[in-house]
Amino acid sequence: MPTALLFVLLFSTYPFRIEASSPWDSVEPPDTSRWLCTLCPFRDGWSGTLDVGPGYVNGSSNRYADYRGLDEKGAFAAVNGEAHFRDDADRYVDIYIDRLGLDSRSITTRGGTRGRYQLRLSYREIPRYRGYGTATVYTGTGTGHLGLPDNWQKAPTTDGMSSLESSLTPTSLETLRKTLEGGLSWKLASRWKADMDVTHETKDGSRPFGAGLFTINTSQFPVPVVYRTDRLDLGLQYSTQKARVRFGFAGSWFDNGATSITWENPFSSAPEFNLLRASLPPDNEFYQFTLQGAFAPRPGVRLNGRASLGRMRQNDPLLPYTINPEYQQLNLPRDSADLRIDTGVLNIAGSLFARLASRLDLSANVKFDQRENHSPVDIWTIILTDFIPGGERSNRPYNFERAQYRLELNYRATRPVTLRAGATQENYERTLQSVRKTDERLYWGEVYFNQWSAGQLRLRLETANRDASPYQQVDETGLIENPLMRKFNYANRDSDRAIIELNLFPSAAWSVNLSWSRTQADYTESRVGLQQSEEENFSIDAGMSLGRGISLAVYASRDDISSILSGFEQGVQTPWSGYTDDRTSTFGLSFSGKASKTLTWSLDWTHANSTGEISVVSGPGDAPFPDLRTRFGNLRAQLNYAINPRWGLAFTVEYESLSTSNWQIDGIGPAGISNVLTLGNISPRYYITQVRTQASYRF
Repeated sequence: MPTALLFVLLFSTYPFRIEASSPWDSVEPPDTSRWLCTLCPFRDGWSGTLDVGPGYVNGSSNRYADYRGLDEKGAFAAVNGEAHFRDDADRYVDIYIDRLGLDSRSITTRGGTRGRYQLRLSYREIPRYRGYGTATVYTGTGTGHLGLPDNWQKAPTTDGMSSLESSLTPTSLETLRKTLEGGLSWKLASRWKADMDVTHETKDGSRPFGAGLFTINTSQFPVPVVYRTDRLDLGLQYSTQKARVRFGFAGSWFDNGATSITWENPFSSAPEFNLLRASLPPDNEFYQFTLQGAFAPRPGVRLNGRASLGRMRQNDPLLPYTINPEYQQLNLPRDSADLRIDTGVLNIAGSLFARLASRLDLSANVKFDQRENHSPVDIWTIILTDFIPGGERSNRPYNFERAQYRLELNYRATRPVTLRAGATQENYERTLQSVRKTDERLYWGEVYFNQWSAGQLRLRLETANRDASPYQQVDETGLIENPLMRKFNYANRDSDRAIIELNLFPSAAWSVNLSWSRTQADYTESRVGLQQSEEENFSIDAGMSLGRGISLAVYASRDDISSILSGFEQGVQTPWSGYTDDRTSTFGLSFSGKASKTLTWSLDWTHANSTGEISVVSGPGDAPFPDLRTRFGNLRAQLNYAINPRWGLAFTVEYESLSTSNWQIDGIGPAGISNVLTLGNISPRYYITQVRTQASYRF
């Protein structure tokens, strides 16, 4: 060992000090308060980013504004950011803000002391738009009573409503959901933990509604949305090294500020049918107690389960049978709903995992679910749409019991090959339904190859069948169902599914993923109803690095969903057949790179095209309906420039287009159907460009 190095090692461990003058003594130490560490995993004090700047959108469309909140042409504020605080005492604060200048804004905060407690508070808004080109003749929109203009001319059909065009007023069918959430979690003792979450949600605006006078005429109009929902979740948890138990309570209270809607009949009719009324969603409440836990008695064995009991209540005052004065003498069996439903869920071995051998694992699940409707049963007099007496009928407080059993085996045959197999059984029993019992079984097998470092392959096959008890008419007065009809979710069914997934990694620079699946279901014993359905999906995506900080990702997918169904119209000898075929293709590209140390760029493009074909054949010469079409495109480009470690600039341009066609509403307008006064919906279409410039500050 060199003598100089030995000298340094010996004296570096000896506690001595040399005092001497140095030319560096007169130099002040550097100011590190503004130094920025970009790789430090932990920091004390405050840190974060803030992105602020103007934005501009060159058009307006309700469909484009959905969930975004950009419903008007012009400038807006683009504000996003996050802030974090940490100190040596394990105290922390996290703040996240997103889209602060728009109606889709959200703010989330949390903080506390690690391992002791956490406080949470968040607020978010979600705008939703349902009307595209909608207009109404009604006055008083937003209230519980809709009237007609003073100059309104009633007629038997829309063709005779002479003041219709002049009375139309554009109507925006939109809602704004506001959610305020708060929560607290704290550690009570070494093994105990409690948590509480409170949510208050409001939803205000309007939505479309339609009703009328039996099959004679119908009107569409906006109804008010004044929803208030409060939720409370409480939990107490006890944990040990091998077990965990949690007791929880959840409560929900819903209040509707608009319990009914009354509107004037725009069609000419007898005086007793001039005013119509319908109920809106009633107030309700729900409570649930939950007990769940997990237990690991030894390595390789893990058991967890969950049990819950709940109750739903609805006891709003009932409206009279009808607003028609001709039937005002009819008395209700009771003044309020007095509805009560009890629910129960029990997971036995909710997720039992056991290692049977060094290469063999077992997973099992057993679940029982039931619903007991304790609502009283009464005989009600039916008045169909305030017009025609429909006899007497009792309400159906139906119940159900469901049992699910699942078993899965996982066998590592060799180092690169894994075999999996499983079975699922579901037994469903109902009361007061057309089908009282269904038994459904699913069997599947899967092989997974991981032979090569450059690829993985997964093959899976599934087969399932459902057996239903004899279909029968529910024993009550009222409308009689066709005895040959089978509801698809109750009917006997055989289905098969195949899945192939291939992942290739030829080099560290690029990868390719391919997947294909096909599902076919046959309802061979259904003479009226769904006969067959088929779904096929293929997708491919690839990613590659082109060097010098440039990366490219491309993807494409194709979905095809088709079905065959049959129907029977009363009084017609020949049944009809229906055929549907929905095809969706999606393509995308993502391109990004680094032009220099301070300038990065990205380009993203997405295109989707869907076509829906519907044809109904009831006799020779029946032509199919026009295709339903949707074409969507989005192109987004962004530049990011780092001025210094703290300041940066971002410039974003986004172009989005949507073109749709729907024969059910296109070209019809408010008066296109003689006995229906509609809101005049049209298929959405837009071409909008959005520009944002943001300054980014990092602290």
